[in-house]
Amino acid sequence: MKIGQITFCNYNYGSVLQCYATQKVLSYSGMDCVLFRRRDGKAGQIVGKILYLLDGACMCLRYPRYITKFYKLWKSSRRAALKTLSEDNLMAIDDFVKIEINSIERSYRNMLLEAKKNEYIAFISGSDQIWNGDWFIINKIHFLRFAPKHKRVAWGPSFATSSVAKYNRSKYKKYISDYKALSVRESNGVAIIKELTGREVKVVLDPVLLLTPSQWRSEYSTKDIDVLDSKYILMYFLDKPSEIAVNSINKIRQKTGFQIVAFGHRHEAYSMMDSVKYVGGSPWNFLSMIDGASYVCTDSFHALAFSLVFHSQIYVFKRQYAHNSDQSSRIESIMNMFEMNERFINNMDELKLNESIIDFKYIDQKLDRERERSVSYLTNAIKLCVSIK
Repeated sequence: MKIGQITFCNYNYGSVLQCYATQKVLSYSGMDCVLFRRRDGKAGQIVGKILYLLDGACMCLRYPRYITKFYKLWKSSRRAALKTLSEDNLMAIDDFVKIEINSIERSYRNMLLEAKKNEYIAFISGSDQIWNGDWFIINKIHFLRFAPKHKRVAWGPSFATSSVAKYNRSKYKKYISDYKALSVRESNGVAIIKELTGREVKVVLDPVLLLTPSQWRSEYSTKDIDVLDSKYILMYFLDKPSEIAVNSINKIRQKTGFQIVAFGHRHEAYSMMDSVKYVGGSPWNFLSMIDGASYVCTDSFHALAFSLVFHSQIYVFKRQYAHNSDQSSRIESIMNMFEMNERFINNMDELKLNESIIDFKYIDQKLDRERERSVSYLTNAIKLCVSIK
């Protein structure tokens, strides 16, 4: 049985690992999950760029008050974050995708043809923020518009923000209403879909949380990865860390004496810290470094998620986005779920080392329950697609 998959799987460690986790979970149930990746020919690419520019121009004419916001979102989407990743790290992620992710590349027209094949019993979109409510150009593939309506399943997509922008509401309402089964990754998504469509939906875990620590370790332990023997504080920031983050990490270093290790991204702010060790590599290295860390300091949703899996003491800092769109709601949602809001540091006074050790016994119990609920939703949603022709 084949499942078609639409999600992010690009130059981001969390992105590729959540895609991998979904495929792994479905394989445990005997299903073959295939990631659909759009790849148009030269003519199709030219037409696509023209349509993109026309859509952008129409949006600016229709919503002139948002032009500045559109520009910042467009600018930030030009892979600005990749400037802080080395070529070696980018190649390591790319190699992981080629080796570990089951995928096919098709033009949009051929996606339509592929989706008609009876061997595909369902199509899932998610997880990750593929339904970002602020995007000014909507990618209809993220809403499975190429797949039959009765086979469309939303698998924990994230809106990233707390609401859908005015300029996206009508399309989001139409596209989401056409799904056979709906779920979201964050609690704010429940209210968004209820408001747009009137439908009740379930909150499911991000796929990386569905695998247990032993399952993840069995995946990466057979790979050729470097392991640090000494205790360390792991930094993983997608955007430049704030002054509060830098000062907090220095404080942890002073109190513990542990080595500061930066994974993947290199930011100028790291020069304000004592003797930072830089490491990188494949997503397997990423997992290993979080697993071995005494402390993890990050602005990343998936670094937080893996810290919960591997029982690493975690401190999360607000991400310094290049645009004005605050996407903290997805981190706040998971921290609310596990009752650990004190680990979201907004000022130095909130950093209380050794005073609030994370209760991982409670988190493990909660994770076990939520894993069962999430996997149950996915398997039942797929069965629903099979039962309706």
